[in-house]
Parts: sequence; C-alpha cells; structure tokens
Amino acid sequence: WADPAETQEEKNSSNSRAGKFLESDSREFCERNGITLLVRSHEVPRTLRGIMANHSGLCLTVFSASNYCGSVGNRGGVLVLRPSMRRSPALEAFEHWAPPWPQLCSMLGAEGLRQALAERRKHAEQWELSFGISQKNCFLGELPDPFASAVSVPSEESLSASREQLMQYMAERIVEHKEELFEEFCRVDDSCSGMVNISNWLEVMMKVFSHRYDIITTAVLGQLSQNWKLAHQVHYVKFLHRFQIRDNPEDGSVLIDRIKIVTQLQSQLVDFSAINLEHLLDPNGDKAVSHREFAKFLPQFHIKVPPWQAAALYETMASMVDQDPINLDNTILCLALVSQDPPKPEDDPCADVAEAIGQKILQSGTTLAGIFRSWDQDKSGFLSLVELNSGLQTLSLSHSFSDAEVSACMTKIDSLGKEDQRISIFEFIRALAPRHVTLELQRSMIREVLKRVWVCRPTLLSALGAKDPDATNKVDWDAFHDCVREVNDAIHDMGLPVLTPTQIQVVCEIAAAGREDVKYNEFVHGLHVEDTWSSHGAPMPLAVSSCTAWLVKLAGFLPC
Repeated sequence: WADPAETQEEKNSSNSRAGKFLESDSREFCERNGITLLVRSHEVPRTLRGIMANHSGLCLTVFSASNYCGSVGNRGGVLVLRPSMRRSPALEAFEHWAPPWPQLCSMLGAEGLRQALAERRKHAEQWELSFGISQKNCFLGELPDPFASAVSVPSEESLSASREQLMQYMAERIVEHKEELFEEFCRVDDSCSGMVNISNWLEVMMKVFSHRYDIITTAVLGQLSQNWKLAHQVHYVKFLHRFQIRDNPEDGSVLIDRIKIVTQLQSQLVDFSAINLEHLLDPNGDKAVSHREFAKFLPQFHIKVPPWQAAALYETMASMVDQDPINLDNTILCLALVSQDPPKPEDDPCADVAEAIGQKILQSGTTLAGIFRSWDQDKSGFLSLVELNSGLQTLSLSHSFSDAEVSACMTKIDSLGKEDQRISIFEFIRALAPRHVTLELQRSMIREVLKRVWVCRPTLLSALGAKDPDATNKVDWDAFHDCVREVNDAIHDMGLPVLTPTQIQVVCEIAAAGREDVKYNEFVHGLHVEDTWSSHGAPMPLAVSSCTAWLVKLAGFLPC
C-alpha cells in the first residue's frame, strides 16, 4: 500500500494505509538489491496517464485499468521491457482506453472473439483514436530515462542474470516446440545425418520462433549459441534432448529419461550374443515380445524402470514400428538404434558402403536382425569377419565397392562396440541401419510425456482443488487420475495432441512418487525445464514461465 512521495512534507502528511517513500528510499533500495528501477501499480497516476515516473525515473507507476471504476477518466498503461544480452534493457510504454462491455460487444459484433485478430485490432485502433491514442504513440521519451542515472548502470552480475533468464526462457520455448523443431531440422538435413551446420540451426530457430516471440532475434540466438557452446556442426537430436521437463527430485522423483535408459541398456548389449538376447526378450519363442516380456527383460540388466513408464516405453516402440505386440526383430532394432547420438556420420568413408548394404537388405524384405541370423553360420550369436564377408558377397549391390572399402566397412562395424574380431547384433544393426530409420526412432523418443501436464498446470490445479475441498494438498491416485483425464479430454476437444491412457498412468506414477496419495501442489509446482547440459556439469533448473504458446491456444479453457 506504500506510494512514492516527492517531498518530505508529502510523506509526513500521508493519510494512506501505509507510509510513503522518498527518492532516497528508492535509490537505497535499488542499490541494496542490485536493480535498476521499481515498477509498481496501486494508484491512478495524478496525470491520468497510463504511466507516471517518480524519483528521477527510479520508480515507475503503471496503471493498466483505463477509466478506473468507469468514471475516473484515466488512460491505461502497459510497459514493455525488451531484454538485451549485450546492453541495458529497452523500455517501451503504451497507453490504451478500453471500451465499456456493452460498447465492446457492439464493436466485435456477432463474431465476437472468433473474429480475426487483424479485424479486432482495427476496431481497437479506431476506438482509441477518438481518445487521441495511437498504437504508435510511445511516450516514454516524456519520462526520465532510468538507465541514464549512475545508480542504474547494470553491473556484470545483473547482465549475467539477464542472460540466464533469457536462456531459461528459450529452454522453455524449445521444450514447447520440440517436435516442430525436429521436423524443421530434418527438412534441412537432406542426408539424414542428424547434424546441421550452425547457419541452418539459426535458420530453423528463426523460422519456428521469430513470428511467435519478437524477443527472439538472430542476435539473441547467436549469443545463445555461444552460451550453449554449440559447435559449427550441431547434433540436433542431442541439442533438443538436452532440454527436458523434470519434476522435483527432492520429492522422491521416479521420472526416467527414456533415451538415457535405453543407452544404458545398449552399453551392456553392444557385445552380447544374439542367441542369448533372443532368449531373454522372447522366452516363449513365439518371435514376438509382449509388454510383460519387455518389462521382465529390463531388470535382468539392472535397468530399473517403474511399471507404467516401462509400459510407456514399450508403447512408444510399438508406435514407432506400428506393431503391438512388437515382433522380436523390430524390438532388437529399436533397442539397438534409439539414442541421442546422430546416425553414422556422412563424412565417414564407410558410410556410403554401410548405407548401401543396409538399404539392400531392407529392400529384399528381410530384417537386419534376420539377415544377421542367417549369416551366423556357426550359430554362435556373433558374426566373425569371415562370416560377414561371406554374407556380403551374397548381396547384389547396385554400386560396386572395392575389397578395401568392404574390408574397412567390416572393421568399422566391429569398432562400433567392442573391437574383438567378432560382430554383435547391436554392432551390426547400428552400422547398417539407414540413417532415416535411426532418425525416425529418435523422433518418437524425444517427445515429453509431462509436456501436456506442464503446459496445462493451472487447469490441473483447478481441477485438483475441486477434489480437495479441505485444501490438504493430497488426493488419492484415482482422484488425481480423474483430473489428468479431465484435462486430457478438454485438450482432445480442442484438437490438440493428447496423452494415451498409458501415459496418463505414467503421470500418476510420477506424481505419486511411490506413495498411495499424491501431494499435487508439490508435484505441479515442482515441474520445471532443465538444461541437462549446464556448464556446471549438473542439471540446471530453469524458471517456469506462464507465457507459453500452448497457453495462448488454450486461452478459452485455462482459468485466469
């Protein structure tokens, strides 16, 4: 309730509910807290303008309600702060005069808010011109420049904090648009190498973000690329995977990183016998791997995955190969290829040979695992270099490769795991699978199961509050499940991507963290975006912003 006063006399004569503060108080507060200025509201400016400056520009009053109470006659104001990574922020100030509700209804007509944005903007501009207000009327020049004073010269510490905030903001935007970014990266990656040069990276980022967020410019992205230590060639799967939605680890998190889990499994299977692998994946020998068999398979390699997340991992693989249950060969294919690493590099001298071999095998209607099995003449579960060479001779390749190229390719295959003069089924598949197959698998694995919950957290909290009238911050599993499903149904009605029933159970499993009930406030407020490749080596939690593109789409559904 405190308001700024320009003189000691004004401060002493105050009849407000709280004391007033002077310019010396504002200056001391800014210096002590390392900030540039105060922006506050609370009172209609005496000038009846939307924004008023006090204390040599150290304290700005922004009052956004025009014609307060329908009778005061003041303009409303909006202050836009545009961050910069290299200099002080830029301030822009705008005024408006909102019409009364009946007038607004008349202006919009029968279409209402369904009317195109350009039309609504045209009505607003015409209305405000009658009050002498123009959207181009930026009147900040009439106000003292707070950034010109000595106290407000930003320190290196404050500039560093500004950079961190922008990195946090960008990480959230990347998570929101991860699938679209992947599609655009693939579009410019003609060779399916899993890599783009930094110029193409910048082109994609601008295409996806610039028309949505005017804060994102080529200069900002250029600086971010340096902060993120991106190389000239960007591994875009790794880049997208580094930004993830995580829950609060202090609450006993059971959330797994699916790609990380499969990569851990690969490290144990890269030199594993194909025969033993098939027995473990398919114990009943029906050439298919059921969800139950897959769930029992993981613990045998000390891979601990909560039940519903194991089911979701299986569901993702089933969706990738369009099979349920998944046949044995496709299960091996998924486990061998899913990782954040790019496919075999385009400039690898063996890449063309391996690509041609893989394409030829798949065109014959045989799976990579199937051809491996047929070439394993001694049934050892591995291919010797002799067996590999013999098998390669049976292929009629459209392009002729020299013996030296084939020999180098064989050596390369062996080097993809353990170099021991024998080739495992994982080494074989990872070397010969066409690059586009690897990218398709990676596309599915980078999707975030918590994304819908994170985007819709205000709505989820509202639904949970209705289930918890005594505000205990606890609901049972079934009540939490019902609330997630309620949000999911509403998203479905709006034509947006939804969670599968299995994924809904995954959300419940993560939120409960091993308990029978869910402490929903801790779960929802604990959701955040992490840059898992922070420069400090440990995951870096990023602040959660409520300004998301999806929230705009859900404006008619989410509570204010």
